Amino acid sequence: MVNFGSSAKRYYMQLLRERGLQYPRPSNYFQELAKAQYLLESGRFPAITSSPRKIIKVMMDAGKGLSPFVEDTQDLILDSLPWTKRIYWKNLLWSGVFPTGEYNANALLTPKGDGYVILINEGLSDLIHYFTTLLTATMISVDFDESGSPIHGSESEEPRLSLDEAAIRLKRLIHQYAESKNSVAMTDMTAVELGDVSLRNLQSLLSVFAQMFVQAHEIAHAMMGHLDRSGQRILAVRGSDKPIKVQNLSWKEEYEADIGALVLIIDFIKKKTSDKDFQVSITSALAGPVVFFRLAHLIENVSDVREQTHPPTSMRERKILDELRKKNYPESAFQLAEAVKHLSNRLSEHIE
Repeated sequence: MVNFGSSAKRYYMQLLRERGLQYPRPSNYFQELAKAQYLLESGRFPAITSSPRKIIKVMMDAGKGLSPFVEDTQDLILDSLPWTKRIYWKNLLWSGVFPTGEYNANALLTPKGDGYVILINEGLSDLIHYFTTLLTATMISVDFDESGSPIHGSESEEPRLSLDEAAIRLKRLIHQYAESKNSVAMTDMTAVELGDVSLRNLQSLLSVFAQMFVQAHEIAHAMMGHLDRSGQRILAVRGSDKPIKVQNLSWKEEYEADIGALVLIIDFIKKKTSDKDFQVSITSALAGPVVFFRLAHLIENVSDVREQTHPPTSMRERKILDELRKKNYPESAFQLAEAVKHLSNRLSEHIE
């Protein structure tokens, strides 16, 4: 049984109170994430469906912002573990949204050393969602067969947004984020109606798997013992003059957590999906880290911000894809990741 009064949750709430942060903050796209999360839970591909149980939960969670999504994502990740490990870690971990001043998430040990708090940057979650929206809006829609392969001849004629239009919106979006403005206003620049069902499904999967990778990376730090030592750095908090101390990690540990995150996600997919749906889900999952790394690279280029605490994003992406290819997945499993790389490169060219 999960201990909801765990020291990790209590410390997370303390961090919020000490900085005068008010939660929940409404989210404009929580329902989209909740539906995509149900898809992952049920393993039903490629159509995103809902259920009475999920509808009721979404209604109950309305107004709670991203907190339910973050907490449920942690449960989905941990549910892939063996029973004893699952119960152990559910009692030690707590994941919550937090307005950090970096585009990475962070993790820290409680003061008494009896729990781990995962801080998910809410601005980063916004950026991932809107980036995948703009990315998929530049794609030509296509129908898929039951195996998840595109049906030749079903392509639409034009994308929703040209690369120029998407680049203009993305550049403004990143500048707004870098200048610490209210991230809720980001929707004004990214309101794109993805009328095609396959594109809406694709956007949801890319967004959820990218965010799951970010969260799984921080959970992996905890599980690998990276947080169980001294050595801290100061982290700014948006909207507060009181910073926070988080663990200072090495580049080696960051690479290890990238691989650890992939192991957690792949184990989750193996447990949740049938053999028939595995190809579709693994293709989306392998693209998730690429979405995050490409977004981080664009943030660095557009805002001239360089993240010194982590290895260069290009190196992280290359290492993680090299590691994945060692697992002998068919090359078709990397098609979506390669498409994300190609489109983000073209977007980057239009931004410059």
